[in-house]
Amino acid sequence: MNTVPAQEIKRRGIAAVDDLIAKGDLHVIRNNQPQYVVLSEERYQELLVAEQEAHYARVRESLQDLKEGRVKRGTADDLIEELKLEARSCIPLSGRPPLPAPPKNLWSTTATCVRSSPSSCATLSVIRSSRT
Repeated sequence: MNTVPAQEIKRRGIAAVDDLIAKGDLHVIRNNQPQYVVLSEERYQELLVAEQEAHYARVRESLQDLKEGRVKRGTADDLIEELKLEARSCIPLSGRPPLPAPPKNLWSTTATCVRSSPSSCATLSVIRSSRT
């Protein structure tokens, strides 16, 4: 791991990073713990492209699942009932309790609570695809 203490950056400035970044990603150590990672612009762009390609691959897979009939459509209430979960009222995300772990045969579930007014929660369409 390519590292530099934060104090060294404070003392030498960006020159401390320039010397080490050529060797690869640079971990900045603060209080004896890695706190930051410094990347070259080229490496950063590579990561962005890889992330975008992974996103497109997931979308293509989901569309293939839809095309091959491995998708079930319904409302959030249908999904809650099917998974035998206890229905919860719509509450702000910051105060939301953690969700239970999904069953092992559940490949992906997308459900989001959207507040249509302060006292109600809109019903959403949910796509469920199971892979066995």
